[in-house]
Amino acid sequence: MNADKEFLNREKEQIKKTLSMIEELLSRDQLSCFEVISLGTLLHNVYTGIEHILRFKLEKRGHKIEKKATWHKDLLLKARDEELLNDSQFEGFGKLLAFRHLYIHGYSHTLDEKRVIELANPIPQLLYEFIKEII
Repeated sequence: MNADKEFLNREKEQIKKTLSMIEELLSRDQLSCFEVISLGTLLHNVYTGIEHILRFKLEKRGHKIEKKATWHKDLLLKARDEELLNDSQFEGFGKLLAFRHLYIHGYSHTLDEKRVIELANPIPQLLYEFIKEII
């Protein structure tokens, strides 16, 4: 297996493990404050994995995303333009990006359970589709 395929497979496996934990938390009727924090962390982690894959794929196509204040959004826009993301994935991952900003710059104990669950609910389907199509 070549290094490129190895990298993508490692990212895929990490995303799948993270997805499993997200699904476990989503299956519960109610979450403790610590489980809400955990779900937020897992959503942040899975978004980071998405960015790793998209940056890798775009760089392989000769596109370098400049590290400036808007680079996270620029990455999603370029991935959509290059048809690495469909409109549904772009919208869903855009919501994760907005959450990432809140998560990074806020206090995780202030996360609202209802909002985190609403954000997390469509993520497994989006990610399974993304993994299947991109890797």
